[in-house]
Amino acid sequence: MTDIELSFILCVKNGGPRLKNVFQYMGKLEWDGDLQIILVDNNSTDDTYAIMQSFARDAWCDVEVIRVSIPGNGAGRNAAISKARGRVILFIDGDCYPESGFLREWYKIFKENDDLGYGSGKILKFRPEQSSIGCRDSEEIELRKPHQFVPRGLIQGSNMAFRASCLADAGPFDPQFGAGAEFAGEEWEVVLRASKKGWGGGYFPGPTVLHDHGRAPGMDEARHMRSYDYGAGAVYAKATRAWGFPRILRTVLGEFRRSRDLGQLMAVLQGAAAYVLRQRPNPSV
Repeated sequence: MTDIELSFILCVKNGGPRLKNVFQYMGKLEWDGDLQIILVDNNSTDDTYAIMQSFARDAWCDVEVIRVSIPGNGAGRNAAISKARGRVILFIDGDCYPESGFLREWYKIFKENDDLGYGSGKILKFRPEQSSIGCRDSEEIELRKPHQFVPRGLIQGSNMAFRASCLADAGPFDPQFGAGAEFAGEEWEVVLRASKKGWGGGYFPGPTVLHDHGRAPGMDEARHMRSYDYGAGAVYAKATRAWGFPRILRTVLGEFRRSRDLGQLMAVLQGAAAYVLRQRPNPSV
């Protein structure tokens, strides 16, 4: 039931000290309207749940804290979406700090674009010396039309938003994808379904988060990129249902021609094979 403007979802496993930093930034958000915050403890083994409860007790808006035992960001976000009352649903990750205008910027974007279904915002390094992996600082808006294939990387889960009706059409996140599950790329996978359902979206530089991932340049960058490539392969394998094998093959080969990175191609193919072998029937996604 969508009866307020915004729902803001944060799904975390073992948030640690950075979660307190997230809440400090969330406490400085500028917003005059109704807001629902849903915090998901995704089967943590540290004090994440207690930290969330503490924030909820002192919060300036409606905050609900839930626990989800199923591993993976996708499953946690689905549990939160089922409780969301906002016409627009916002997401960040547990190592991302929203700037004060985050809510206002997303509200403005969806208010001015009635047919917009999904979007991703600017993701800056928290510290200059950190790696740029997982960040995007472009000042240019990039739009995708309905029924247009969405390239990977356009929508990133650390700063993304959906119209609630778009998520209802696309269906829930696939719990096989997301941090804590086998495959990365849960946000891209659901956006591909949304586009097929007739929703447009894009990247918008206004809503901004600071990404405190803690990685220095060169620090496990290759391993992180290969995990993204492996997840991309799984997304591609699933997407053949809706987009067709020839379309997906052209996209994969196009990526390889641009990168000339055989390791990337191998990881994509491995992820695709793993998805096919592990696929379980799930008509809802």
